[in-house]
Amino acid sequence: MPDAKVFERGEAQREHYADRAAKVVGLAAETFNDGLRAYYMAFAAMLWFVSPIAFALGATGVVYLLYQREFHSEILDTLKS
Repeated sequence: MPDAKVFERGEAQREHYADRAAKVVGLAAETFNDGLRAYYMAFAAMLWFVSPIAFALGATGVVYLLYQREFHSEILDTLKS
């Protein structure tokens, strides 16, 4: 990010840097969410050591939980309104 004086002189546009910063934050949030999903699925994968049925039930439970959080959350309802 350039110094504020650069923006004041008109040598750089604030919107350009704001758009780039927003894109970086968006990519970081997406990567963080992917990591959380992998962490949740790792719990289900650990159930494989108990039994295949426990693994299937755990994986189904994790997928259901992630589905609920992704498509039926209060935040999504707020963003849609």
